[in-house]
Amino acid sequence: MSMKELLEKVIRHGLKLGATEVHAVINESRGFEVTINIDDISDAIWKSTSVLEVAVIVDRRIGIANTQEVTEEEALRTVERALSLAKGNKPNPWWKALPGPKPHPEVSGTYDSRIAEIAPEEVIEMARVALDEVKGYDPRVGIWAGVINTNVIHVYVANSRGVEGEDKATSFTISLVASAKEAGAIGSFAEEIRASRALDIEVQEVAREVARKAVESLGARSIKSFKGSLIMDYYTARDFFATFVEALRGDNVWKGRSPLRDKIGEMVAIDNLTIIDDGIMPKGLMTSKFDYEGHPRGRTPLVEKGILKGYLHNSYTANIMGVESTGNASSLLSVAPSNIVISQGDYECDELISEVKKGLLIKRFSGYMRYEDGIVSGVAKQAFLIENGRIVHPVKECMISGNIYEMIKKISGMTRSRKNILGIITPTIRVEDVSIVSKA
Repeated sequence: MSMKELLEKVIRHGLKLGATEVHAVINESRGFEVTINIDDISDAIWKSTSVLEVAVIVDRRIGIANTQEVTEEEALRTVERALSLAKGNKPNPWWKALPGPKPHPEVSGTYDSRIAEIAPEEVIEMARVALDEVKGYDPRVGIWAGVINTNVIHVYVANSRGVEGEDKATSFTISLVASAKEAGAIGSFAEEIRASRALDIEVQEVAREVARKAVESLGARSIKSFKGSLIMDYYTARDFFATFVEALRGDNVWKGRSPLRDKIGEMVAIDNLTIIDDGIMPKGLMTSKFDYEGHPRGRTPLVEKGILKGYLHNSYTANIMGVESTGNASSLLSVAPSNIVISQGDYECDELISEVKKGLLIKRFSGYMRYEDGIVSGVAKQAFLIENGRIVHPVKECMISGNIYEMIKKISGMTRSRKNILGIITPTIRVEDVSIVSKA
């Protein structure tokens, strides 16, 4: 029995038992994972999972059950469990209906057969290459942790209103964490992460880059507290914008958790900042034909030249707020972004630095950025003091303090170049009047 036929049987069974609506999703995933731990390969694992999730609605009461045993018999039992849960739940007064069918877009660059066909020996060899490349770059550097994985995903979706969909994708990810040691002193941990839908990441280049980052952190010195410019490289900027976008999720907006509620049409950022959620961009790490509900993905402007244009929705939040779904369902009741694209600026990174009187370049941030109130508080790691337009020296850990909703209005420059860091395509950015607090 095909997955499509199994979903059809699940839906028929739910309706026969008295469900008002039925929604079902099958996720199949398989791939290799090779782990590095303290300069050695520690594990090489093959992972394969299949999960069926069934949601049953009975007069606005929702029950959800899932199983990893995707057989006909177990699938029907899963429907019955979901139905039992629905009957025991209270009605959701906000629930209206599952989405109806709409054409799914064609997407490109999301599947590479080379990943699907790769042999385990090839993935293990990549880990060996990474270890050798780091040691060859500088003997003072070691890899503390690393993961190389491949993944092949198949998704099937259907509901009782006629939605049907099937999609497949691949991913290839390399993550390395390294540090350098000199005269008994260990520099700040450096991290490099690359992910792609294709088998096109150069392992040697990733290893050299993490080694370079580790070496440049040696010789860190303490600094005094000051208020000045903060340059966030791609990784830190990714965290910054990811937090901001959390405030644009429809579920956070209608529940009153987002400070950007009722702000559409208002200036919320600098006037040359544009943010788009693009679920159909070619080769996107979060690109797909449809979301969890089977609603088609699309392209949604969120901020345009600093002005808030809209929020991200699934059918549930869209119905509550009287708008159309943007195709961002992560479940029937929750929302998540797809590929977030931040507009580029007109600077090179060296030019951003050259205009700074006193500031900090930060390449890794450890702490919290909260969308609920905008608070930014944490430790700057892989950081460098900037004075009079040049980098002076690496900095021992210091604290960063600020507020996202104020900082996004104080961005004074963005680079032309951008990087795709786990689904957020961002430039390096410079923010003014940020508090840098010494831990010395």
